[in-house]
Amino acid sequence: MNIHLFKRRTNDLEARLMPYIKPDRRAWLREYDYSPLPKTAGELNYVFSRLIDRVLGNDPSYEDLNTVIGVLTCCSEEVYRRVGGKLEDKKCLENGDVFRHRD
Repeated sequence: MNIHLFKRRTNDLEARLMPYIKPDRRAWLREYDYSPLPKTAGELNYVFSRLIDRVLGNDPSYEDLNTVIGVLTCCSEEVYRRVGGKLEDKKCLENGDVFRHRD
């Protein structure tokens, strides 16, 4: 895996982070859309695992593994921040908060 592809060439940590992909690159990456979509958690895990296996290649380094695990962690946190948190807030309003006095 070419680890440098995941980083911009700079010493500034913030500039190396890549939370959003430019539109021209997104169009190219959309070629990897899966159709039909996975129907189960196991199928989704399989799709992710196959993609990761292709990214890592035959001789991954510790840095490669660390990068992939970091990306998965950030992806998980982003899904929760963008989707899960909003769902939890909605359900809290509908059903009441489990935590008392946490305004």
